[in-house]
Amino acid sequence: MAVPTVNDVALTGPDAGNPWFRGPNQFGGYQLDARVATLYQAPYEQTVTIKDSKSLSYVRVVGTLDDGTVSEDLRYVNAPEFVSEVTVDAVELFTTVTDKGKPVNHLQASNFKVFEDGVIQKIQGFEYVKNLPISVGLVIDTSASMLDSLHDAEQAALNFLDYTIGMNVQGVGVDDPDVVLFETYSCGSERNYTGYCNADLEKLFHKQSMMTDVEQRRQLVWQIDKALQEDGARPVVYHSQAGTCWQPAVQGIKLAVNTIYNHWRFEDVWLNR
Repeated sequence: MAVPTVNDVALTGPDAGNPWFRGPNQFGGYQLDARVATLYQAPYEQTVTIKDSKSLSYVRVVGTLDDGTVSEDLRYVNAPEFVSEVTVDAVELFTTVTDKGKPVNHLQASNFKVFEDGVIQKIQGFEYVKNLPISVGLVIDTSASMLDSLHDAEQAALNFLDYTIGMNVQGVGVDDPDVVLFETYSCGSERNYTGYCNADLEKLFHKQSMMTDVEQRRQLVWQIDKALQEDGARPVVYHSQAGTCWQPAVQGIKLAVNTIYNHWRFEDVWLNR
């Protein structure tokens, strides 16, 4: 791609005579990420007029092959003399690691090796990325057998896409942090439905469980809860409240101090009638 003047840009695609040429199915030009041209067939050449501006700008071209491979190039417009360009070859690899169907999110760069044509490559950067967007494809049967219910199927598909949160109702019988932390957030728990795993944070699960000072344990549990909420591990939407009631004539009921569901004692219960 060449930039002959301030306002005219010549978009030049790949040469069909080159041995590497496989025929892109789309060749697009952008100015500051705004599309200015799209070419779908050879010779992939077009001169377009870009916005007249005295400030620094850039033009980017993107070629997309039939197999989805993308190649890009960029040139500056109205660049001052002191601006220099440096060509950097970098490949960004997104990797998902799972263990027994659950994601593993505590790995470091040292846990990975990248090879190209059998040659190991140096990992220049490593980052744990979460909250990535996802692409969802829904397939609907449009055959004759679906004619009567096709509208309902389409509406159900649209309603499915409206949901961004899958709700789960879960309760515990004992009002103690151990039950919630180990059952819901530990790496190996079968009821850890989101697959959240943080080995370092799980060490604090064990630490708080062994603490005898109630206030110190409460502070550590609050610290753990804050980390879980910030990680989006399994956000708690609401907490329910319940109580135990009995008629005045019922005497001798003893309830556990940390639950209203378990540890009922009836050996001393009697009716005052």
